[in-house]
Amino acid sequence: MNELAEHGNSFELDPKTKDILDTIANSAPYATYKQLNEKIEKLLEKFEDEDEKR
Repeated sequence: MNELAEHGNSFELDPKTKDILDTIANSAPYATYKQLNEKIEKLLEKFEDEDEKR
């Protein structure tokens, strides 16, 4: 049985994944792929900086 079914189709995303998906959701349908890619790259850089500080 898959994990989602065991938990009533409810699951939590890790904060980084949620931030990326929120960026995509909040940018669509107006952002171009290039704009969206730039936003995601900035998020990934932010995550790397946060990880380095730890």
